[in-house]
Amino acid sequence: MINEAERQGKLAPGGTIIEATAGNTGLGLALIAAQKNYRLILVVPDKMSREKIFHLRALGATVLLTRSDVNKGHPAYYQDYARRLADETRAPFISTSLITTPIRWPHATSTAPELYQQLEGDIDAIVVGVGSGGTLGGLQAWFAEHSPKTEFILADPAGSILADQVDTGRYGETGSWLVEGIGEDFIPPLARLEGYIPRIASATAKHSTPRASCCRSKECWPALPPAPCSAPRCATAGRKAVRSGW
Repeated sequence: MINEAERQGKLAPGGTIIEATAGNTGLGLALIAAQKNYRLILVVPDKMSREKIFHLRALGATVLLTRSDVNKGHPAYYQDYARRLADETRAPFISTSLITTPIRWPHATSTAPELYQQLEGDIDAIVVGVGSGGTLGGLQAWFAEHSPKTEFILADPAGSILADQVDTGRYGETGSWLVEGIGEDFIPPLARLEGYIPRIASATAKHSTPRASCCRSKECWPALPPAPCSAPRCATAGRKAVRSGW
């Protein structure tokens, strides 16, 4: 994303990056901004974990917390807040304005072939969560060409509208959820939902939280705990494996 912004002349040396993030995009931007000497301002919903916020600030990002109990269109909604801030400060760049090909491209050219290679091309299903939709969109684009048999399963937190959209083609009112970084109250343009995801799974905090603790204690290095959004995907993948007899 940053390389593309520089190539297009939208981000000058020493410039400011403003991003609305509820997931790991902010962490990636913080690492790059520190290396390239950009100022990074992140607008983050206030339900995010303190550890994530401390981590972002330790990497040099300015973190502005905003309400997590409002929907898109409200001035305090994190994306609306970030766009307004960019307009008010005349910041030269807001990364969500480029959230089309650049954020999806690395997953289509790196993540997808890496998964395929390491699993020797034998991938029955991939469980994904959707935030920006970049991961899902990139994986779908690559696997559609190289392994069309691979099934995609959406792990969506209860309260998000995405599962309803996939299941019925429409959605109702947005609920609330504790899981960070996945689930939305709008349809991300990058996520190819209709006709591409034959299966969905609604993940609740009740099932996801114990799984996060299990991952942290048994499957991950203590210094590298799993992201909060990984827990519902792990729980969903486990249920899928059991039901399929894998």
